[in-house]
Amino acid sequence: MTGKTEIIRKPSPWPILIAALAWAIVCLILPMIQLWHYLAALAAGGIAYGIARHQIPDQEIEVEIPLTPLQQQQLQHLEAARSALTGLQQAFVDNCGFQCGFCTSGIIMTARALLDEKPCPTEEEVRDALAGNYCRCGTHYTAVESIMAYVEKRRSEE
Repeated sequence: MTGKTEIIRKPSPWPILIAALAWAIVCLILPMIQLWHYLAALAAGGIAYGIARHQIPDQEIEVEIPLTPLQQQQLQHLEAARSALTGLQQAFVDNCGFQCGFCTSGIIMTARALLDEKPCPTEEEVRDALAGNYCRCGTHYTAVESIMAYVEKRRSEE
C-alpha cells in the first residue's frame, strides 16, 4: 500500500427500496383498493336498493304536465297509431318480440303471409317460415314466441 487511504462509498439502498415500495403501491395495492371500493359500492347499492324495495311500497303517482299544442298533437298521433295495431303486432308488443326493430317489419310480414296461408301453424312451421329473416340481435326466439302466442289467442277465441 502506498499509505493513501481510499474511502469507498456504498450506495444507499433506500432509494431503491422506496422506488420498489412506490411501484408496489401503484401497480399492485392501488388497483386492489379500487376494486374493493368498486365492490363495496356495488354491495352498498344493492343493499340500499333492497331496503328501499321493502320500505317504500309501490305507488302510482299521477302528475299533470301541461303540454304544448305540438306535443298534444304528437300524443294524439301516437295514441291513434297504438290503437291501430293488428293482433299480430300487438302480440309482438306484449311478448317483447323485437329488440332493435331492424328485422321486426320483415318478420311480421313473413308471419302474416304464413298465417294467411296456414291459420294455425306449428312452432316448427313458424321457424321454417322465418328462416329467411336475419335478426342480428338474436330475437328469433321471442319472435317465434310472439307468433305462437298470437296463434294460441286466436285458437282460444274460436
